Amino acid sequence: MIQAGAKFIGGCCGTTPAHIKLISDAVRAASPRKQHVVVSEAVAARVEELTPADIKVIPPEERSLWSRKITNGEFVTSVEVLPPKGCAPEKTLESIRLLKDAGVDGVNIPDGPRAQTRMSAQATAVLVERDIGIEAVLHYCCRDRNLLGMMSDLLG
Repeated sequence: MIQAGAKFIGGCCGTTPAHIKLISDAVRAASPRKQHVVVSEAVAARVEELTPADIKVIPPEERSLWSRKITNGEFVTSVEVLPPKGCAPEKTLESIRLLKDAGVDGVNIPDGPRAQTRMSAQATAVLVERDIGIEAVLHYCCRDRNLLGMMSDLLG
């Protein structure tokens, strides 16, 4: 890490003073490589204000098939499908494909059902929409996440 340019090296949970001493002894002779980045001028960040006129509002009936049906007063069907137990989603996706072919409008994907380890509900929802083309309603439970984790999920 020092050779890559790290200026600080430390530890986290479970790191003891003895660990830090060993790290310190190991890197004492190493020196960080020189930084080759040259900043010629300061550039201020530009903030662009958006007004309501700048934001295109998409009518509900154009947002999705599900939204169109609700807007038109039509009945919408949804089936809850649990995320796969392992990392192979093929069987789950095939089941959802059969549901779509049978006329189901969307699938609900619960987050952390039955306190079992399963594939991420978020990843499953992405696969469903991308590979099957049916709407996925993601249940997103905040109890198992901190704010940083939720922000990371929002970023993708």
